[in-house]
Amino acid sequence: MKILIILSTVLLLATLVPGQEKLKHAVDLYRNGNYGESVKELEDVNLSGAGNYQSYLYLGAANVHLNKEKEAREAFAKANKLSLIVGIDGETSIKVKKKKAPSSRDVPLNVANSGRTQLATEFKADGTIGFTFLVQTTTVEFVRSCLEVVKQIKFDPATSNGSPVSVVRLVEFTFER
Repeated sequence: MKILIILSTVLLLATLVPGQEKLKHAVDLYRNGNYGESVKELEDVNLSGAGNYQSYLYLGAANVHLNKEKEAREAFAKANKLSLIVGIDGETSIKVKKKKAPSSRDVPLNVANSGRTQLATEFKADGTIGFTFLVQTTTVEFVRSCLEVVKQIKFDPATSNGSPVSVVRLVEFTFER
């Protein structure tokens, strides 16, 4: 029984390492603006069973850049369902320095007492916000305020091996009255 468990663990790790390398390569293609090639690589990663939050997140982002809204929305939805956020080896996360809360004043009182909006957002290596893509919302009237807030986020970029890199993250806003 112990041998079977050890063998299973070794086989699992053997499939994860190449998957992680392929994911890194696909994200590098994305960061270099090779969105079509990145999509192909990320689809391979996902089909191989090594897909994770990051692979679906970057698949959605690459599709945004290729103006493939349906494919982007599907990929972001899959990323959203994956609860475990797995980072890419050697990469640090962004550090948010300033983020305001969106206002619910645009939401009429008779529409909703609470709401939730989720946006896929590109945090660029130069410290600016790239694209922002609406993934889902419960209250359309709340979206405009969320989009304005995202544009004003101040952050230190993520790094990979000490160099700033662009990353994509799902940003969620909620309100209650």
